[in-house]
Amino acid sequence: MHAGISMNFDPVTFGQRLRHYRRSRQLTLDQLGALVGRPAPYLSLVENGKKEPRLSQIAVMAKALGIGVDDLLAPDPPSRRAELEIELDRFQRTFPDLGLPYLRPSVRLSDEALSHIVGLYHRLLEAKPPLVT
Repeated sequence: MHAGISMNFDPVTFGQRLRHYRRSRQLTLDQLGALVGRPAPYLSLVENGKKEPRLSQIAVMAKALGIGVDDLLAPDPPSRRAELEIELDRFQRTFPDLGLPYLRPSVRLSDEALSHIVGLYHRLLEAKPPLVT
């Protein structure tokens, strides 16, 4: 195992970090795919936390983006926006019984609206009675 790699790998946070660095380099999924030898749909799954890349692939991605492996594997979200998107995803998975459609945090969803929605989920979580075990 590579030094600095946590055993608590979070594919959602990793995907957000990958997206952040890709966009900061102004690369499309297709362009990054060409650099790392993987198709854009695969990279999209990784960025959305639905696919976990192998460590060797992480090293290739980091090299293509001009960053260290540890930059991609850092446990914290790369921005406040990414943190809110991760929280929204987790809350939506926590409360499937609400019957709400999945809300994908696209770029059209403002930071303010995203913050309000996540805040409402926090209030809902506070109000939810604890589970009896």
